[in-house]
Amino acid sequence: MKKSILFITSIALFFCIAESCSKKDPAQPTLPKADFAIKTDSHGKVIFTNTSTNATKFLWDFGNNLTSSATDTTMQYIKNTTYKVSLTANSANGQIDKKEMDVVISNVEIPTHMSFEGTLGSEKISLIDGTENVKFSNSYTACCSNYKTEIYSNQYRFIYFLISQSETGYNSNKPYQDIVKNIFVKGFNKIGMITTGYSQTGMFIDYDIYSDRSELFGDKDIEVIEVLKEDNKTCSCDTESYWIKYKVEVKNLKGILTIKYDNPCCLK
Repeated sequence: MKKSILFITSIALFFCIAESCSKKDPAQPTLPKADFAIKTDSHGKVIFTNTSTNATKFLWDFGNNLTSSATDTTMQYIKNTTYKVSLTANSANGQIDKKEMDVVISNVEIPTHMSFEGTLGSEKISLIDGTENVKFSNSYTACCSNYKTEIYSNQYRFIYFLISQSETGYNSNKPYQDIVKNIFVKGFNKIGMITTGYSQTGMFIDYDIYSDRSELFGDKDIEVIEVLKEDNKTCSCDTESYWIKYKVEVKNLKGILTIKYDNPCCLK
């Protein structure tokens, strides 16, 4: 009898141990792994390829106060320096991993000439400051807070371009600061309309090329596609100059207009 009880107890203990051993530990959450590769394109453009694993959400920090939640992305840098870029990867169960990388930018080039490159109708035109008798004339008017750029050859005007901020008074650097803040920014802008010698806040462009003229009045569209800021410490005001690239579409004139703007106190 005792042997039977011992035998039954042994079998029960065996099955208990076997059952215990067959139970698997709770599955550990799959951890995300943040990783990315970079390709430096021309003129400060960087292509970021996300190679992270086990992640569903991402946050890029490009080291220039800009972020993105895209999976793969690109960034246009405008200054030659080292940017600390990070990618944070989040898994579906809330786990987080982060990777940082120093991205060295050294191929941003400040334009050496003001220019207009584009087409008039179907004809290609190239107007570059200092070549083929092409000249750019840049002037700033403090009273109206506006910049006027004229492109001409042998005293013949090709393009007249005006940007303006609302009138804020004479002999002040404030108008220039307003233009930098409100107009020298990347994005879409509405061109103003010339009225009684003054312009609305915004941009105005007129052209007369090969006897083909734009309309003097009416709303037109223009886009700032690139703002290149260059430190300028050569004048007493110790401030900046700006290179701006505009996307121009007026009637049948289309192209890229590149202009350099100096702080007016540096022009005195």
